[in-house]
Amino acid sequence: MRWLITITLLAACGDDGVDPDSCQPAGTSEGPWVRAAQISVGTMHALVFDEVAGACGEVATTGERLVLLMCEPPEEKNYRVVPEQSFRCPGNEVLALVERDGGTDEAKAISGTLEIESVTGCVRGSYSVTLPTLDMLEASFDAVVCN
Repeated sequence: MRWLITITLLAACGDDGVDPDSCQPAGTSEGPWVRAAQISVGTMHALVFDEVAGACGEVATTGERLVLLMCEPPEEKNYRVVPEQSFRCPGNEVLALVERDGGTDEAKAISGTLEIESVTGCVRGSYSVTLPTLDMLEASFDAVVCN
């Protein structure tokens, strides 16, 4: 009888056996993005949200992507998204770019925020980015870490 209660409680709590600190193989994000990943870019780090499927860290030759570039690996804190001319390393600012077709810059954000909630197993958080057209890109995400 005791094991029946335990099974019932686990089912009621939604325990599906999936590690809550792990990511889907391609990461997840709201919006048009089918991949969300943290990658190294030279000495810097980036969160990359891509609308085209592919391997972890692979740059797609078609489609759009949002790149949030940072000086250091993401930490659990809030970051400011700044225009390109204000982005400096070291620092706590983020440079946000919308790229197309393998890396051609389409737009650079003028402001915004990036909140990293967790870096355990997955980089989890949310962003709000304002583009020069005053369009906003906002989403929460779980980004897989690519090695």
